[in-house]
Amino acid sequence: MRFKHSQLHQYLQHPKGQLLIRSIRIGKVEFSDMVVQDRAGALHLQDLVQATYDHHEKLRRLRRSGTRYPEPLPLATPARLLSEEVDDFLKDKERQNLRTTTIDAYRRTLDILHRVSGNTSVARIDHTHIYQMWDLLRWRRPPNFE
Repeated sequence: MRFKHSQLHQYLQHPKGQLLIRSIRIGKVEFSDMVVQDRAGALHLQDLVQATYDHHEKLRRLRRSGTRYPEPLPLATPARLLSEEVDDFLKDKERQNLRTTTIDAYRRTLDILHRVSGNTSVARIDHTHIYQMWDLLRWRRPPNFE
């Protein structure tokens, strides 16, 4: 979402004279008594405020849900192999201090997905692979917990 400050937006449309902004507050960050001399300064201020707003929103999302979302990849970035993604996923679960039995259950399930689809690009895994994995999970012997 773009941060929009009406005075700054209006000044960017028609940059004449000076722009005085008393205060812009984003979360705990406050920019106060700013004087913008020209269009370049207004663009720099807009970038600064937008970066602050984006950072604040990212922190708010993390606090609210506790769910970590990966940053979007640049366009035309090839998808990683399933084995790499599984390793990263399991390391992330270890960082979250989950019980080893939970992590082992994830590992067993993802190992079945790996056997069904092979070590292919994650982008190539589709619903047929998932259905095959579910069938194997449904009909396999239960693990031997000792």
